[in-house]
Amino acid sequence: MKKVFYSFDYDDNWKVQQVRNIGVVTNENVVEPSKWETVKRSGNEAIKNWINKEINNSDVVVVLIGQYTYNSRWVKYEIQYALNSGKKIIGIHINNLGDKYGRKCLTGNSPFNEINDYRARSIEIFNPSISNALNEIKSILLKL
Repeated sequence: MKKVFYSFDYDDNWKVQQVRNIGVVTNENVVEPSKWETVKRSGNEAIKNWINKEINNSDVVVVLIGQYTYNSRWVKYEIQYALNSGKKIIGIHINNLGDKYGRKCLTGNSPFNEINDYRARSIEIFNPSISNALNEIKSILLKL
């Protein structure tokens, strides 16, 4: 079982928890809300250090792509750091997972297009169907 670092926009936390609860990967580096607030209050360098440590301790980075993930400063940083560290990276659209009210959202732009690095253009991106998104995501994670 691979150690996975999940990169995501914090506004998608509810959907990310659904993916995390699948339970098919180890070391799922999803920071809890209270921990994230603590790290965030410590400043940008503390955030970078935390991200670097967690990615270094992982085998693969899974970018969970929501509607606005492409705008996230920290997702961009995580992708670039993972590229520079030689980590395997994949993207999975999570727009077909419901939020806490069961609502789905529009497919977000790829955050990889926001990275000024040719290596980001070749990252594989999965787009699970609306009818079976969680099971398809589970299948993708099992193949890591």
